[in-house]
Amino acid sequence: MRRALSRTVRLLVVKATTLAGFLGVATLCGLLCAALAVPLLGSVAYGVSAGAKAVTRLPTTLAVPALKGRTRVYDRTGALVATFFSENRVEVPLTRVAPVMQQAMSVSTSTAPWTSRARYGLWPTTPRAARAPGRAGRRSPSST
Repeated sequence: MRRALSRTVRLLVVKATTLAGFLGVATLCGLLCAALAVPLLGSVAYGVSAGAKAVTRLPTTLAVPALKGRTRVYDRTGALVATFFSENRVEVPLTRVAPVMQQAMSVSTSTAPWTSRARYGLWPTTPRAARAPGRAGRRSPSST
């Protein structure tokens, strides 16, 4: 019985030392992960802080520069001698612009036609392009 008891005690000691070794290695791994994560989290926090400061420094209203217009040269009596321009622009109120032109400008500045249709995305075109080498001689339904 004494042998069985000493064998059981030895087995418990082996299990306890194995468990202590496992816990020691797990603790070291946790410390190593924490030591690696602290600089990473610090740099992320610094980036977020710098980004927030940059956003707060942005102006609330944007300055609109004057349009490039014409330069007029007059003589001493006030008569127009010459007009110089790189772009011959004349500012007019929106009420003097034709409705067709107003509609054309609103359509040209909107992105809705390009973002609302799924056929302009990558998903439908990528698989078709991947199959293209096997379809030699056949034309793709594209505009080019």
